[in-house]
Amino acid sequence: MLVEAAAWNLLHVNEHVFTRADGKLADNVGWLDFKHALTFAEAERTIVRRRTSLWPAALLQIACFIGRNAGYVAPEFDTSGYFVADPERFVEDSIRGLFDHGRDRFIVSVHLTKTLLAGVNLMHMHLALMPTLTAALNRFLRAHIKGRHVLRTARQMRELVERE
Repeated sequence: MLVEAAAWNLLHVNEHVFTRADGKLADNVGWLDFKHALTFAEAERTIVRRRTSLWPAALLQIACFIGRNAGYVAPEFDTSGYFVADPERFVEDSIRGLFDHGRDRFIVSVHLTKTLLAGVNLMHMHLALMPTLTAALNRFLRAHIKGRHVLRTARQMRELVERE
């Protein structure tokens, strides 16, 4: 199932790739690239009820998110610390935490909110995915989301200009 693969990817993100300053332009990925598969999956659920002809394109888009991100996961990553014993309490605590999360950029607030709520909606639709979804959400909500990558951007732009 695509939602399960998207949650697994988010849970197994290789965070090292996000903070590297020596990567190629094509390797500029971050938490948002991974969480988009889940938020898109939840949004598509709404739209395809109205226009069922969009199912193939919607599923393809989620598969593209998963495929693009596949090279940036660490399957061996120990995820045991992210699994949630009480999903209902986790959701309640996480929603409460959205109001005082301590992040310094408002856009991060928006991403935390929409990803948590999308994940909650998806887990209620697919109860068997609740352990993986809550663990993935737990990891994302607790993650340090790096702001600007000034060094990486400067180096990549210099290399781009040198090729011209």
